[in-house]
Amino acid sequence: LENELEIHQFIAKIIGSHLSIRDPIEEFERVANSGPSVLVLVGPTGVGKTTTIAKLAAMYGICSDEGSTRGVHLATMDNYRIGAWDQIEKYGEILRMPVTPIESVQDFKKITDTGDNRDIILVDTIGRSPVDFGPLAEMRSILETAGKKSETQLVVSATTKYQDLDAIFREFEPFKYDSIIVTKLDETATIGNIASALRSRQKRLSYICTGQNVPQDIERASIINLLLKLDGFRLNRKELELEFKNFESTTILSEKVSDITGVNSG
Repeated sequence: LENELEIHQFIAKIIGSHLSIRDPIEEFERVANSGPSVLVLVGPTGVGKTTTIAKLAAMYGICSDEGSTRGVHLATMDNYRIGAWDQIEKYGEILRMPVTPIESVQDFKKITDTGDNRDIILVDTIGRSPVDFGPLAEMRSILETAGKKSETQLVVSATTKYQDLDAIFREFEPFKYDSIIVTKLDETATIGNIASALRSRQKRLSYICTGQNVPQDIERASIINLLLKLDGFRLNRKELELEFKNFESTTILSEKVSDITGVNSG
């Protein structure tokens, strides 16, 4: 207890040992399906799902340029919110990717039953309160038609307090989401709420978003970078890298997307 810095480092390592990271890009590379892979984003209103979809589309598109034959396709179930279609359609134009609206099981099956097994379909969903059970059930019934070709990720905001995060994690469980994407890390100085919710619900972190710029403000999740954001801690990064060297993050920045920098969600 006489060495404050050593205490900070010790506690941070304990916190980090309870966090788990996954990389969907690498998993999509390894798994071959009978059709395109489908990545669905769900979550409450106002967390930035549409902007995150655009960032992921750009990121997967970059990977496609690096020796892959993968095609990226955008789809949206958010056809009712004012301006929602215009926003994702604009992203599609900028990223040079097709965009398809989904309003029924038939619409969803049409885009998932076609395409190459290297393709990826990114699906934006309607933002709902986690207690809005009727619309959530309807949305889930459509998404379930993708079966094993689909994986779901829950998008939450870093500015949400722990009790609300815990409720969101619980109420979206019927979607069987695989991991968590955290947005708006640039809007808060604390991440203890996120770390606690991930640990208590035993969920893995896949991406973190630190702003509205597409495609720059997204990173593959890293235990090290998350720990460095702990409020009030003074930490030795090199020591953390030795402890968690298998989880070093990759920031998604590339000259290949320089022509679409500055685009944001408004």
